[in-house]
Amino acid sequence: MMINNLNHLESILDVHAISGGVFVGVTADAIAIGDSSTTLTRTTAIVKPLGNGGSIGKGRGIAIASGDNSLAGVDVYGFGDGCVSPSW
Repeated sequence: MMINNLNHLESILDVHAISGGVFVGVTADAIAIGDSSTTLTRTTAIVKPLGNGGSIGKGRGIAIASGDNSLAGVDVYGFGDGCVSPSW
């Protein structure tokens, strides 16, 4: 069956943009001065898409400094559209 006369119907264009994202950043700094000074920094950041259109992110960092005058620090930060819970 072929229907040819559909002028009583109106055309409707309905576009819904769905977008979102997640950002995870990790910064690790270490400085050591003096005899037998050593430093170590390691960072990882992972972002995984979920089946429901969302995403989840996780970051981790370590900083170690050893010496006569040493300083170490780690910053982990993130941002996401529609965060379920804050990361602080």
